[in-house]
Amino acid sequence: MLAVQFQDYPAAQWTLGVRSPGTTLDEVQASVNAGDIVRSWPMRGPLHLVRAGAQRADGFVGIRLRRGRVSLVQ
Repeated sequence: MLAVQFQDYPAAQWTLGVRSPGTTLDEVQASVNAGDIVRSWPMRGPLHLVRAGAQRADGFVGIRLRRGRVSLVQ
């Protein structure tokens, strides 16, 4: 499994391509657009790019509960 954490999305795309030899920027963008790679924020701070299905669903439940406790809305 390959995952990257980032604060700057263009840099994350570059990093993902570099860590996947032979992968182009267009291929990375196509994978994100197709939903094969997912942008997530499972913890406070940096964002993450991971393969779709590699995330744990309970992390998202925790985020929703935390938002409710601190009165955050989308």
